[in-house]
Amino acid sequence: MGCKLAVQSGARLIFFGDNIFFNLNTTLYCRNRITVDIATIVSQNVVIRDSDVHRIVGEVNNAPVSIGNHCWIGTNVIILKGVTIGDNSVIGTGSVVIHDIPAGCVAAGDPAKVR
Repeated sequence: MGCKLAVQSGARLIFFGDNIFFNLNTTLYCRNRITVDIATIVSQNVVIRDSDVHRIVGEVNNAPVSIGNHCWIGTNVIILKGVTIGDNSVIGTGSVVIHDIPAGCVAAGDPAKVR
């Protein structure tokens, strides 16, 4: 309820399995591929984007985003292109995720770092 999805023609937005929850004001911008696995919870005001969306110089840069099984994404998190978040990981409130997060970790900050 209250989510915004923007999926470009030819892009893939994939939800694997059951019990995936997106809270209010979550926005997904998909120009390449975004995958979300089983039992992941995404809190309010989260933005997930697999692309820069517009040209800065030359082509639009995009890279897939993957969120693993049993993850929890806190309020006001931004997940940017090319990121993989491993299974059973938690992303703390207000984080900006620009690098991969290994499985079983808690990451927070801007940029998000494993704590």
